[in-house]
Amino acid sequence: MDTDIKNYEHLFQTLKCGIYEYELTDQGSHFLRVNPQGLKMLGYTMEELQARDYWPDAELICQDDLVRLSDLFKDMHNLGDQQDIAYRMRRKDGSVFWVSGTVQLVAATESVLTVQSVCIDISKQKEAEDKLLAEEGVLQKQLLELNEKDRSIKAAVNQANLYYWEVNLDTHTAWIGEKLMNDFELPRKLENFPESWLKTGLVHPDDIELYRRKIELLYQKTVEHVEFECRCREARSSVFTWRRLSINNVSWSEDGRPLKAIATAENIQNAKRMEQLYRNEQEYRRSIASSMITSCRINISRGIVEDLWAGSENIMRPEYETLTDYRKRLLIIMDEIELTDADNEELSCAHLNQIYEQGIHYVKKNYRARLKGHREFIWVQVTVNLLAGKQDGEVIAFFYARDITAEHTREMAGITAARDRDMMIAATRYMFPMCISVNLTKNEYYMIEYDNFNARKADRSNNFDELIQVGISTMHEEYKQKFADCFMRRNLLAAYARGEKAVSLTHLQMCVDGKYHWNRTTVIFTRDHYSDDVLEVTVTECVDEQKQAELDIAEKEQQAQEALAQARQANQAKSAFLARMSHDIRTPMNAIIGLTSLSMQDPTVSPKVKENLQNIKFSSDFLMGLLNDILDMSRIESGKVVLHPQPYRFRDFQDNLRKMFEPQCKKKNISLVFAAPKYDALVNTDILRLNQIFFNLFSNAVNYTNEGGRIAFYTEDLKKDDQHVYGDYIVEDNGIGMTQEFLDRVFQPFEREDETYSSNLKGSGLGLSIAKSLAELMGGSIRIESRKDVGTKVIVHLTFDLCNDSTHNCSQSGKKNDVDLSVLNGKRILVAEDNDLNAEIASAILKQKAMLTTRAENGLAAVNLFQQSAPGTYDAILMDVRMPIMDGLEAARKIRALARPDALQIPIFAVTANAYPEDIENTRKAGMNAHLSKPIEPEQMYATLAEYFK
Repeated sequence: MDTDIKNYEHLFQTLKCGIYEYELTDQGSHFLRVNPQGLKMLGYTMEELQARDYWPDAELICQDDLVRLSDLFKDMHNLGDQQDIAYRMRRKDGSVFWVSGTVQLVAATESVLTVQSVCIDISKQKEAEDKLLAEEGVLQKQLLELNEKDRSIKAAVNQANLYYWEVNLDTHTAWIGEKLMNDFELPRKLENFPESWLKTGLVHPDDIELYRRKIELLYQKTVEHVEFECRCREARSSVFTWRRLSINNVSWSEDGRPLKAIATAENIQNAKRMEQLYRNEQEYRRSIASSMITSCRINISRGIVEDLWAGSENIMRPEYETLTDYRKRLLIIMDEIELTDADNEELSCAHLNQIYEQGIHYVKKNYRARLKGHREFIWVQVTVNLLAGKQDGEVIAFFYARDITAEHTREMAGITAARDRDMMIAATRYMFPMCISVNLTKNEYYMIEYDNFNARKADRSNNFDELIQVGISTMHEEYKQKFADCFMRRNLLAAYARGEKAVSLTHLQMCVDGKYHWNRTTVIFTRDHYSDDVLEVTVTECVDEQKQAELDIAEKEQQAQEALAQARQANQAKSAFLARMSHDIRTPMNAIIGLTSLSMQDPTVSPKVKENLQNIKFSSDFLMGLLNDILDMSRIESGKVVLHPQPYRFRDFQDNLRKMFEPQCKKKNISLVFAAPKYDALVNTDILRLNQIFFNLFSNAVNYTNEGGRIAFYTEDLKKDDQHVYGDYIVEDNGIGMTQEFLDRVFQPFEREDETYSSNLKGSGLGLSIAKSLAELMGGSIRIESRKDVGTKVIVHLTFDLCNDSTHNCSQSGKKNDVDLSVLNGKRILVAEDNDLNAEIASAILKQKAMLTTRAENGLAAVNLFQQSAPGTYDAILMDVRMPIMDGLEAARKIRALARPDALQIPIFAVTANAYPEDIENTRKAGMNAHLSKPIEPEQMYATLAEYFK
């Protein structure tokens, strides 16, 4: 090991090439070691090199080579990476010399690269090459003629960032240069040139025929050189850029056939872009020719006026070349200019050059002026477009002075709109980190706001197509094509032509932190009313938080769906439970109420027993009321209440309320007042639910009004149009009233205010909740006004649809209340009931009206009895629904399906504890004629049967 170190040190000291070890930082280079030959080449001692911590790169390397070296170091990432390069260095005395060698990365941290460079002085070789270039004139021909210099030629081409290849025109074979071969992963040799070359996809499809034609020229004896421009694909990219191809015939056979050609490809994209910008300026000058006062082009780097126009006339003269002061130049054709000194200074070459370096490429000023020989002042607008010149480092300014008097007048007339627009722009810049103004017609854009954008930076203003390519390069692979489909200029113009107002895309984009972020880009279209150009504004914002919120919302929606499913299951279970409980409670209640009713009609019963029976009936009715309230509230909460509108007249509605509550009011000596309605219209409404609302309200009014009190029913603000009647329907009492505190929760289920007072009052505490829910279901509302110990006013706002047939009378009062029950005498009834007690009660009720009964213990027995009987044996069937062996629904269907004349005519009445509306609908679908709910009301049963027998 010691021997190796000594040998390395000996070589380090004695090699006739320079060896440098140094650290690269943002501040410059810090030398660690330099061998004697390296010190000799630079002209410094080691002490002089190490006396300064950091040497600025410009003191050691020629400015023209710094960029190439910087790019070289950027491509070195791993320890041991090395690159060969030739470049110019500066000696201590300031003289320049060429070196060629190898640069190798030996250590690296986040901020410091440690590099070893081994090089030799090739200044004399370079002088010889320069001399040969001067003598021969054409680099490629000289290099090919000197085969011994071939490697140096190719190295020089590579150093000049040119692609190089040779073509044997006799065998149609191409030999690919090293840089071209490496950048595009091409083989060293290509047969069947140029077709094999074109198949590589390096040439843009639109330029392939041009390429073929130019190559064919090389086979002509008189053509030694072909030069043309075409679009070629960039290395490792799908982007095409402009290149200038130079191909030279350098060797011929004895009979004059070309044998060999050498070709180079130079990137001229920037030059083409500059040409386009210059063409754009010329087009702009032509587009504003009618208002143009003067225009000129100034090379502000050299301080020279290159051309000067007055309107459409070129007035350039030699003495004008140095006339760079704007005011003096314009006074050639103006008598007077009201331009301040400060504004004039901002148009000077020095100031324009300064702002261009700051990234500002556009200046505009407005002022008043008077043309020579004119008395009136006009408004002039000067605009300056700053562009890079064709020579490196030069800046060109295009000045345009236009007469904008008419525009200025319009602008002043619309100053409020302009201020609003400025406020909108300011708001947009505040809200969005990127805001771009784009002229799609001219393929131009300008960044309104870009400094705070989180993705890759583009030019402040430039060609819009190039901007989109920059955007595509930052997209996640999944969004590259989507971004192009949305925002390439041709696609945006097509979207505008289709009438779309905006285009938007949310996408993943690589940002300056090296991570992909969610951004939303939106394009909003408009049109320039003066030039008819298609314009758009592009805004982009980071939407990481919104996307995360969307994911959170999606997760919550999933949780909500699961909770909803659980709630539905729970609601179904509750509905099933309530249906069972309704049936199970109504069955024994049927026995209680039925036996009570029968016992009360027994003439042998004593008055005391009748009083007890009356109390039992009262309590039973109260218990059924509680049960019905609970079932109604449950159905309202589950959303299963469906309205069934029918024709109903208001006076019939009032009559029903009066008949229902007059007896109760007389018992308490309460005055019941009904005001005459303003309109007695026939309307369509759900009669059952409308009655239920006001039955609850009147029940409360009667219960909470003391003896000798007053209850009134009247309307307010009642109005009528061609289709509707609407207004307030009011129930008002002077009862005990409510506190304001209780009014806040009065519509909550089971709420009652004063338990000490209300403990003696009937009710479930659900009446107002049910009334409010039903009113809202009917499209109305309820509100309550009340004061403690003063009274309560309930206002129900409802809208009713008018019934089209004004002569149709379908109201409940139209039905006969006094049904002739004598028709029941002697009728034969088949009673299908599995419960013995209920069967006994039903038979007893029927026998009170001299009807004859036959019992069937279940549905199957009922079917058999009917089927085995002669037609006309039974006048009606009372069918329980829930029965063993065969339920009532199935039994009814089988009876209706029998092949006998009375199977379809015999009335079948459901007598069941299943009291829900869907239960009633199920009995109808099974072929039953009517539905009687348990507990059986004898009078209702008699009336229902009599309707079918009359």
